[in-house]
Amino acid sequence: MRDRGTAKHQGVNHWLMLDLIERMIRLHACRLYEERGHAEGRNLADWLKAESEVLRTGVLAALWRSQYPRPSQRRAADRPNSRRRNPPPR
Repeated sequence: MRDRGTAKHQGVNHWLMLDLIERMIRLHACRLYEERGHAEGRNLADWLKAESEVLRTGVLAALWRSQYPRPSQRRAADRPNSRRRNPPPR
């Protein structure tokens, strides 16, 4: 029973973290939109720039990277479809 509670708690923390990060990105994207003088047609660019900046420098950036490392940061053994080199037979 203890493991179930811990897993449930970790799941809640995961969703809270994602929600907080999304809010931070949304606020930063709105700031970018306002800085550009409310010019229309660049909402995707604003979102992507905000996402990049929040995930790179935000308060939760280190936690995010520890939960979701980039493929280039994962060990080869942890990567899907990675090929391990076996030593030649002797």
